[in-house]
Amino acid sequence: MAFGRLGLILCCGLLVGLAPPARTAPGDSAPAQPAALTVAPPRTVTDITGVLGAYKPDPQRAGTAKAAADRQPPVGQSDAALASFYLERGTAAAQVGRMTQQLDDLRQALAYADKAGSDRSPILGRLMSAEAQAGNFALAIRYAEERTEIDDRRGARSRLFVTYHQLVKFNIKRGNLAEAERWLERSRALYAELGQAPPRAQRGEAQARGNQGQRGPGMGGGKRAGNDAPAPAASPAADMRTLHRPAWRTAVASAEADLLEARGLYRQAEAAFRTAIEQSDAYLHNLPSLPPNERPPVEFFQNSRNELIARLAGTLLQQGKLVDAEVEARHALVNTLKDVGRYHPWTAGRLAQVGWAVLAQGRATEAEQLARATLGIYEAIDATRSWGQAGARAELAGALVAQARWAEALASYDAMMAGLAGDQLGTRKFGFGGLDWATALIKMGRLEPALAMVNRVLERRRKFLGEQHYGTALARAYLGMALAAQGLREPALQAFAAALPILLGTPQAEDGPTARAHRLHLLLDAYIRLLAEVRGTPIETKAQLDAAAEAFRLADAARSQAVQKAVDAASARASLRDPALADLARREQDRGQELAGLEGTLVNALAESADQQDAGTIDVLRDQIAQLRQAREALRQDIARRFPSYAELINPKPPTLEQARQALRPGETLFATYASNDVTFVWAVPHHGQTAFAKVSLGAAQLDTMVKQLRRALDPQAQRTGDIPPFDVALAHKLYETLLKPVEAGWKGATSLLVVTDKALGQLPLGVLVTAPTASPTEAGQALFVGYKPVPFLARQVAITQLPSVAALATLRALPAASAERRPFIGFGDPVFSAKQVNEPRGTQVADAGTLTTRGVTLKLRSVPRTEQSDSADLAMLPRLPETAEEMRSIARALKADPDKDVFVGAAATERAVETANLVNRRVIAFATHGLVPGDLNGLTQPALALSAPLAGGQGDGLLTMGKILGLKLNADWVVLS
Repeated sequence: MAFGRLGLILCCGLLVGLAPPARTAPGDSAPAQPAALTVAPPRTVTDITGVLGAYKPDPQRAGTAKAAADRQPPVGQSDAALASFYLERGTAAAQVGRMTQQLDDLRQALAYADKAGSDRSPILGRLMSAEAQAGNFALAIRYAEERTEIDDRRGARSRLFVTYHQLVKFNIKRGNLAEAERWLERSRALYAELGQAPPRAQRGEAQARGNQGQRGPGMGGGKRAGNDAPAPAASPAADMRTLHRPAWRTAVASAEADLLEARGLYRQAEAAFRTAIEQSDAYLHNLPSLPPNERPPVEFFQNSRNELIARLAGTLLQQGKLVDAEVEARHALVNTLKDVGRYHPWTAGRLAQVGWAVLAQGRATEAEQLARATLGIYEAIDATRSWGQAGARAELAGALVAQARWAEALASYDAMMAGLAGDQLGTRKFGFGGLDWATALIKMGRLEPALAMVNRVLERRRKFLGEQHYGTALARAYLGMALAAQGLREPALQAFAAALPILLGTPQAEDGPTARAHRLHLLLDAYIRLLAEVRGTPIETKAQLDAAAEAFRLADAARSQAVQKAVDAASARASLRDPALADLARREQDRGQELAGLEGTLVNALAESADQQDAGTIDVLRDQIAQLRQAREALRQDIARRFPSYAELINPKPPTLEQARQALRPGETLFATYASNDVTFVWAVPHHGQTAFAKVSLGAAQLDTMVKQLRRALDPQAQRTGDIPPFDVALAHKLYETLLKPVEAGWKGATSLLVVTDKALGQLPLGVLVTAPTASPTEAGQALFVGYKPVPFLARQVAITQLPSVAALATLRALPAASAERRPFIGFGDPVFSAKQVNEPRGTQVADAGTLTTRGVTLKLRSVPRTEQSDSADLAMLPRLPETAEEMRSIARALKADPDKDVFVGAAATERAVETANLVNRRVIAFATHGLVPGDLNGLTQPALALSAPLAGGQGDGLLTMGKILGLKLNADWVVLS
């Protein structure tokens, strides 16, 4: 059914209220008890910005950190003293984001330590991390290996765990997964020698542990969890080992998680991260029991634990668990605020990670707020020339690009590069460019640097990923957009024509559903405009291109992106009922994630300078990727052969103009629109005859204004008759003249108009458009609305049917004839959204949104969710709809159904009632409830239908989502949403 393509899915988190620190973190001026921060994602980030606002910057602390980094070396000191000085100053430089100085100082510290013959190990520990941060992984590995030799020789065995973990990470960055595995095995062996061998998470045996979604600031809730909780010791030495064991286990599990993530095994990586977090909590619990000389700095382990939580959020994002990722990123932020306050680089990093999770959900405005708050932290700590600040400016620019605020985005990119002036490493790292940056350049007319940037990205992707990869095709389409902006139409057409078959033919592309929808819409918009420009020119003839037909097909692809982004791999897989299909789909999607992980590892390795690359390991990675691609393609072909309907569901092909025509019946015409920023494209496709195509000078913003004006009379927020504004017939005629008149030859004479519109036009019934100039009706002394009787509305001339997409028409018309043995009806209505509503007196007008008095007749308006003004909203806030119970019973009686058996209302209108009902044998299926859109409720990232809540006696989570609807088997003539 086309209803299954509505795109309904919800990922819910459990709300947990967490308070920021009762104490004031060093260097922060904050009230003793700031407002509570809710850590499961509410509708907005107001709770985060509110808590951050409770902290005040401490200029003295910022000045102290900068002064420490500015200190000059003492004169006449020994080499050992100078080694200590440069180690301390390099550490201070890191605190204010001076990457180049940090490296120089730490290298100086090592040189003086060598002269003095003093201990190199502490300096190597700092230097190897700094070199890795700068991208010098070969050198970082050399330093780390040297440190392992020193510590092993001295018997500092427990310190080896951290270095082994670093060696796993550094080798992953170079793409040498086999060497990373070798160091992981050494870490496991050491753990087995010193204590208890951990389970092998990468073999799929690790399970998620801990209280997910319920951790407080300490993440463990005061309880010790996991296999390695301290046990009574037989001796003081054994007791010390028992207390330290969770720290060792944390290092091993962290290394496992890193390697699993590099291989694209994200579910297993998630389990390993949870184990590491759990064990880190256990060690923090043990720290007070350690003697002072055995006790490491608590701040180090607190930050490490928070970094693990942030990494967990990252691997959840990779799996498409966007809300879960935001939950964990918020946990990491809250914990960091507790530990070090607002004005610290660690807090800036955690805040940025929440921003990534929010932006991945398409909440660009809120991502912008978080990016600006991150920038404010760097400014307050005087780290305005740091890499962290540069990254924050890039994140801000990305959020602005997502909002089409091109000039502001470009200003942020320019500020980023200005802040890195004189920093060669930073300029090389951040200045390479990306597709978002190139988009801002194109939109602002800076075409030469835009073209150079896109070409750099394209060449890198061709080299690293191959010609047929989705990422390469994406860059090539951006090249087409840049060339089109320069007026180079023919090469632009060639670039688009090569890229779009790959972009539109790749299910669940690895750039994520929200990013994919945004980018494809941008690119398709540019291509459709280009096609309209070349229609009828020699270029069109040369390319053998029917521009109107190709633009028609691509417009349907662009329109459907808002829906198709909801059909992600997780929801589709969860909906599968056929065991054979479920197995194939899971294997195909797992191979896709593994492929994305290995490709990311390869790109990272090849992005480094030539002296950091290892040709042998890169060749091994390429071979593994090639094998995975073949395996995934074989699975895709198997799915397409055995389950073609599912293959079409996860990757629907936009129909051609001719396919759309074939779906029409005599007397029907398909009318379709596609609104760009400043123009709208219109098609009228008759059952027989020539297609009419036009480009009209009316953009999406203008259409939005016109539709809002017309809807003021159609959806009045009025208490009295006199408050209802008159319908603007002149504007309705203007819209008719602009949209339908130019393609009149294609639809004139049709008895039925099938309408596919997008953006604001989708909110307007086109039947209210006025086909001829008409004076505004007057009703003085007449019955209500009688003045509109002579108005020539379009609905008087032709029957109008609204469709979500052209693809939906083709799908519906291709369905086989339904069985005559079906039962007439099943309906679900009047859900109960809270325990309080269960106990409300029968007949209470809970849903009354006000009365409208019309000539003495009182009309009841059905209530709708009003959560726009709330920062947090859950299912219990929805008003009940008691009148819909009788509505469902009335429909049942009219269709000769049994109201007692075929109607589910009140607490009976549950998810389980829908999922267990036999819907295949029903001609009409009706839902009378609230339709929710993303953002209406906390954690709601996709549209949903609200059903009875668990607290009101319902089963499930009270939301009929995409994953659940995809699992329903329907064969109805009508699915009614009331």
